[in-house]
Amino acid sequence: MSVVEGSSNGEDTHVPDDSVEETENSHCSTQTDEYGDGFIEPYLTAYHLGNLDAEHPGEIASSQQEPGYHGASFLKVKATKSFDVEGHPRKVTVSTSGKIVVMFRGRRVSVYDTEGIITVNFLTDIIKIEERHEKTIPIFPHDVSFGTLANNDVWIVGGNKLTHYVAQLALNRLSNRAIVTETDKHRGMVKVFMLNGMLERRFGWRQGLMYPTGITVDSEDSILVADSSTAYIYVYRDNGQFLFKFAGKGTNDGQLSLPLDICTDSSRHIIVADSGNRRIELFTSRGTFIRHIATDIDPLSIALGADGQLVLAEASKKKVTILTNY
Repeated sequence: MSVVEGSSNGEDTHVPDDSVEETENSHCSTQTDEYGDGFIEPYLTAYHLGNLDAEHPGEIASSQQEPGYHGASFLKVKATKSFDVEGHPRKVTVSTSGKIVVMFRGRRVSVYDTEGIITVNFLTDIIKIEERHEKTIPIFPHDVSFGTLANNDVWIVGGNKLTHYVAQLALNRLSNRAIVTETDKHRGMVKVFMLNGMLERRFGWRQGLMYPTGITVDSEDSILVADSSTAYIYVYRDNGQFLFKFAGKGTNDGQLSLPLDICTDSSRHIIVADSGNRRIELFTSRGTFIRHIATDIDPLSIALGADGQLVLAEASKKKVTILTNY
């Protein structure tokens, strides 16, 4: 297991060019400024699956086909599969080889195969050396993502205390960058780190980010951020240059109420989990509304699989749903 500590620096540095807000070469563990009282120390941590012992592997195997999926309406979906999980999922992510990682309330993370069978269970703890002694630090995770192209590690962003602090995570697997959102006191920000913990740039506050709850990177390295407070989707280049925003608060087609997560497909279509309007929405890469993927559901987290399947976790259900065609 390797550990990279996140930055607690929340100060802005004036940059004349508003399109690219800030670039810097500070290592995240050397930041000294703080947001304020009660702010936690964030951690970006990689858990290598090969080093983790499987806890009761194969324990859950209740996968089933659910063409109708009671209580929800999946529009133009040809096939739906789901499997039960032990607990309420908070976040899901999928590797390029089809492994499904589910982050639960608390500190438990489970890795499943496509049939819903557990291959690995682990708690998000880290070992820190202080004065020649090992100290176990519990990390309360906020988001999860698969790391390298080889899919040998699961990356967690979180903190060492339970507070109002929220962080979301996306990984650019080609450029080996970790893109993390931070929120404190109704102020949101995006930070781009190298995987050695070096902070490259930060941006987003000038566009009005307040409470980012989802972030992803598309096939052309654009960074997309869903903000649950403003109900906008913000789109940036990989260098932090702001491109545009779309949606906004409302109930009409193309509007969002409480977007909680976001992902993109191979055609750069943008998929948004809108909990407030109880639906999953499909947009073009330019933010034009296409259609509803699903309605009358309570989407909490979404992720796209290697074969184009959409993986979904709902807030009220102890299960993971896989939409094989949407």
